[in-house]
Amino acid sequence: MPLTTNAILFTILILFVVSCYGGGFSNLPAFVGDLFGTKQLGAIHGYLLTTWSLGGVFGPILVTQIRERADSYVPVFYVFLALIVFAFVISILLKLDIKKSEKEAKQQEHAVS
Repeated sequence: MPLTTNAILFTILILFVVSCYGGGFSNLPAFVGDLFGTKQLGAIHGYLLTTWSLGGVFGPILVTQIRERADSYVPVFYVFLALIVFAFVISILLKLDIKKSEKEAKQQEHAVS
C-alpha cells in the first residue's frame, strides 16, 4: 500500500483491510482454544483483549509521532508491517513451544505407565 499511487486502488486496498478487521474478534477465541486449550480460555482471552485495547490507545500515538517526524504516512506502513511480522513469528514460536511441551508430557506419561 505505501507504494500505491492510484487513489482508487488505494481505496480498494484500505476497504479490504478494514473489512477484515472484525474477523479478529471471531477468530481469537478459537485460536486461543487451539493453542492453549479451553480450560483457561476466558483468562487468556481477557489478556488478549487488554493488549488489543492498548494497541488502540498507543497505535494512533505511534502513527502521529511517525507522521510528524517523517512528514509522511509511508513509514507508518513499514513500521506496522514489521510489527505484524514480529507478531507472526512470535505466534509460530509459541505454537512450536506448546507442541514441544505436549510431546514431553506424552513422553513422561509413557515413561510412568
